[in-house]
Amino acid sequence: MTDSARYALPRSLAILAASIAGFFLLQQPARVLESHAVAGLLSLCGAHGTHVVLGTYIDVEPARHGYLLAALTPACSSLSALLAITCIAAVSRAGTPSRRLMALAIALAVIAVGNVLRMAAVLAVGLVAGRSVLVLFHDWVAGMFTFGYVLGGYVLFLYLVLPDRRPMADGIPAAHLPA
Repeated sequence: MTDSARYALPRSLAILAASIAGFFLLQQPARVLESHAVAGLLSLCGAHGTHVVLGTYIDVEPARHGYLLAALTPACSSLSALLAITCIAAVSRAGTPSRRLMALAIALAVIAVGNVLRMAAVLAVGLVAGRSVLVLFHDWVAGMFTFGYVLGGYVLFLYLVLPDRRPMADGIPAAHLPA
C-alpha cells in the first residue's frame, strides 16, 4: 500500500468531519449574511420596504399582493454547496496550491452570488405575481437554477485547476513554444 493510499481514508474522514462541523458552526452567520445581501439587492432593485428581521427573515412590505415574510432556512443557504466545493478543493492534487486557491475563490463567488440572485428572484416573483406563484417558482425554477450555479461553479473550478490541454509539440506545451 502506498503512502498516499494509506492516508486517503483518514484525510477524507477528517475533511468530512470538518465540513459537518463547519456547517453547524457557520450556518447561522451565513444565513444572516445572505439575508442581508438579498434584502440589499431587492432594495437596490426598487423594493424599498425590504429589510431583515431576526437575522434570517426577509420582510418585503410594499408588495401589491400583501407583505411577504420569507424565512431563510439552512436548506436555502449556499453554505452546504460552498463547503462541498471547499472539500473537493482540499482533496484535489491538480495544479499548484495558489492555482487551486484562486479557482476555489472564483467557484465560491459564483455559488454565493448565484444563491443570492436565486433568493432575490424568488421574492421578486412573489412581489409581482403573488405567493402561490412564488412557491411554484421557488420549487421548480429556483431548484433548477441552484443546480446550474452549483454545477457551474464546480466546472469552473475544474477548468481553472486542471492542466492546459492544448496540443504538445515534442513534449512541450504549445503555449510555451516561441511564435
